[in-house]
Amino acid sequence: YNHRLAAERRARGRGGKYIKAYAYTPEPIFLTAEGEDKGSLYYGLEIEMDSKDDAKCTPEGIARVGLEELGGVCYFKKDSSLSRGVELVTHPMSARATEKFFASEGWKLFRKYAKEKGFDGDRDTCGLHIHASKEYYEKNNNLTGKMLLFFEWHWPELVKFSRREQEDLDRWASRYRSIEESDKEGGAEEKAREENSRYRAINLK
Repeated sequence: YNHRLAAERRARGRGGKYIKAYAYTPEPIFLTAEGEDKGSLYYGLEIEMDSKDDAKCTPEGIARVGLEELGGVCYFKKDSSLSRGVELVTHPMSARATEKFFASEGWKLFRKYAKEKGFDGDRDTCGLHIHASKEYYEKNNNLTGKMLLFFEWHWPELVKFSRREQEDLDRWASRYRSIEESDKEGGAEEKAREENSRYRAINLK
């Protein structure tokens, strides 16, 4: 029985100075690139990273460095699907702001530090979630239906991109079982909403 790891897990369950509890939801900050007008389409990322017991740093240490390098753009939360890891959650960002975030020195330094300490997303427990402005998709030319059909048409390629085993995808992020390649955008969206499940590659909840 590893008392140090048990204490870490109890602390993450309560949330703390650097890692918030899973249910933590702050007031969103809508971020745009310099000179960019406020728009209606924003993306929010959830990036999970995990480690083994022999990692050179605690999840709290990783979160602390992340907040120092990326402060104001993101926060860190616990996630019960991770063995000894942490989830990085960004505030909503425009597409240009997202590009600048991943090109920033802060992101490069944080990613290098996390990897050196034994934390990364290349593990069976980790996933990547992308949130998009639901209202924008619903109001603009059947974009939701088009996205659903894109996933249906290109599912084999997306499975490779996800780096997940098919059985894991079937459990946590499966395709919509009722959608067919011949469906139109409106029909695909109607079928997806009838299934009404959050464990889909595109979660409409």
